[in-house]
Amino acid sequence: MRGVPDYALFKERLLKKANVHTFADFTGTPESDIEDLFGHDFYVEVVNAEFLAQLATPIEMGKLVSKSPRILERIELFLGKKPHEVR
Repeated sequence: MRGVPDYALFKERLLKKANVHTFADFTGTPESDIEDLFGHDFYVEVVNAEFLAQLATPIEMGKLVSKSPRILERIELFLGKKPHEVR
């Protein structure tokens, strides 16, 4: 079973559901990615710092109006709708 993802092991009933955790289990939201473990404000700061040269202006949390619980999806949706925000 080498190379089989943990989720596949769970689906094949080789792992008990109680032993399989997702990021959502730790954030208390319906769905999460690893980025959500850092807190949304902090992650936006990291994105702004990393992409300073590519962003016309820093991303502001208040402008991320998507209802998605996932911060990465919210940023992607924002930048997709506002391509002028990216140089």
